[in-house]
Amino acid sequence: MAAMTGVRTIVLGLAAAMTAMTAGTALAQSSAQSSAQVEVRSSVTIVDPPALGKETELSVAPVARGGAPGAVTGAVTATAVGGRYAVSGVAGDTFNIAMPASLRLVRGDGAGEVVLRLSPSGAMTTLPGAYGARSVGSVDIQGAVGVPREAAAGVYRGAFPVILSLQ
Repeated sequence: MAAMTGVRTIVLGLAAAMTAMTAGTALAQSSAQSSAQVEVRSSVTIVDPPALGKETELSVAPVARGGAPGAVTGAVTATAVGGRYAVSGVAGDTFNIAMPASLRLVRGDGAGEVVLRLSPSGAMTTLPGAYGARSVGSVDIQGAVGVPREAAAGVYRGAFPVILSLQ
């Protein structure tokens, strides 16, 4: 009987271990099946995309030609008042203005041309104001044109793209 008692003890010990494991599994399952809920609120602000608008055209004051043949009389610089563009977007956004480095200005009858060299004033800038608010800033474009002695009198015109890039 002593041998049976040992076997019974082992079986009882094994049964107790199995009961403990089953209870642990049941506890884990009941924990996994319980849940909690929380309400999450969210919002979004939709703004218009950045925009570029022309405030004033870039223009050069009348220039007198002169000097020796082939010589350039000098350069006339359009003032910051001359080429101003409004940039609207979200305050804190950084933007860049891009344009060609030069532009051919052609006389009305197509018989002559001069070159206007372009440069933005404040090419990379950040829109002012509290971050996230609607904002408007501006960028000025300047230029210089050399007028050779043989340039015919008249009005010279041209057009160029000004491209707004958000950084």
